[in-house]
Amino acid sequence: MNYKFDITTTDDDYFEFNKFVNFKTSYGRKQLGLMRILIAVIFVAFAVLSLIYNGFSLNFYITAPLLLILLLIYELTLPKMLTRGIKKHIKVIKKSGKMPYSPYSVMEFYEDRFVEITDISRSETLYSSIEKISENENKAIYIHTDVLRGYIIPLSVFESKVQYNEFLDFISAKATNIKE
Repeated sequence: MNYKFDITTTDDDYFEFNKFVNFKTSYGRKQLGLMRILIAVIFVAFAVLSLIYNGFSLNFYITAPLLLILLLIYELTLPKMLTRGIKKHIKVIKKSGKMPYSPYSVMEFYEDRFVEITDISRSETLYSSIEKISENENKAIYIHTDVLRGYIIPLSVFESKVQYNEFLDFISAKATNIKE
């Protein structure tokens, strides 16, 4: 075994992971861009329909600017709305009692695979399953196994910056199928 970490994951860690996936990965940015384009197309369609039905009347001159203002407000507040949505989703999941992460786990890193051991499960993952490794602003390392799932390794598990850098070099060298 090369590395072994006792990991405590909090709701905040899980929130930060979801926020990172939604705003900082290529998949998340792509989805956000598509959502923005779709909503803009809908607003433009309403403006065009207003023009078709009302012509260049007073009603159109009131409706079109109003739609543009609403579109601008939507575009500016979308990140905050998504962040609130993530928080609300976590609360709903927590209320159901079935969290998508284990509050405590042990992760062991071997030459050919890594293992996560929780109170209720044990999972082994080959390094070839890793699609991406991300660092989140001195909060955690994320080992992504697909576009939405990953392992959270909080920086607090590392004894030093040297160990952190050595681990990052180790896991980066083992992950052979990195995408992006």
